[in-house]
Amino acid sequence: MFSISGYNITVLAYGQTGSGKTYSMGTAYTGDGNMGVIPRAINDIFDTVKEMENWDIRIMVSFMEVN
Repeated sequence: MFSISGYNITVLAYGQTGSGKTYSMGTAYTGDGNMGVIPRAINDIFDTVKEMENWDIRIMVSFMEVN
C-alpha cells in the first residue's frame, strides 16, 4: 500500500473590508460567472481523485470565514 501524507495547505486572505476577498476566494460563489480560488482548487482535487480509481484516498477539509 502506498501512502502520501502531509499535504497540508493554508489559504489566508487578509485585507481591508470591501477589497474583494470574498469574491477572489470564491466563498460567495453561486454557480454563475467566474469561480474563485477555493471552488477551483476543490474542482481540481476531485478531478484528480476521479482519475485515481485504484487508490484509497481520504480527503479532509476545514473551512473558516471570520467576519
